[in-house]
Amino acid sequence: MKRYAIAVIILAVLLALLGVACDQPPLYEPQAAGKVSSATVTVATTGNAGAALGSSTFGPIGPGWLDAVYFDFDASITTTTDITLSYYSPSWGDIITMTNSATDTLYYPRLAPHATTGIAFTDDAVVPWLVDGTLKLNVTQSTSATVAVTATVYWTRP
Repeated sequence: MKRYAIAVIILAVLLALLGVACDQPPLYEPQAAGKVSSATVTVATTGNAGAALGSSTFGPIGPGWLDAVYFDFDASITTTTDITLSYYSPSWGDIITMTNSATDTLYYPRLAPHATTGIAFTDDAVVPWLVDGTLKLNVTQSTSATVAVTATVYWTRP
């Protein structure tokens, strides 16, 4: 028992000398898989009423699966507002395109999966978007505002 106690003390001293704290969490956290993360941006718009525009980028975000996007519009924003959330880097296309709306909304964007031939399935099957990069939020045909819209994206790590 005495040798065991001495070995533990020597090990603790060696770890302390190497700069390893015994109360630190492990470098790999298995509970991080499946964890929901989020990022929020605001978009300021400038220009004439009905023609004001602005943009902002998220990122980089991911890797993971895009779960939801929440848009919170300022009360002064008109219903002529168009919103596009797209991949900015890499450039993989539009995720959400919303026209003539300024209603606070929670979206669950999904894709139709494709067969091995590259043709999208025609049934109701959907899969979440893969996110691993930078997203861009464009606002057009809006009203000039310091904060026209606040957007939050939520994704789950694989």
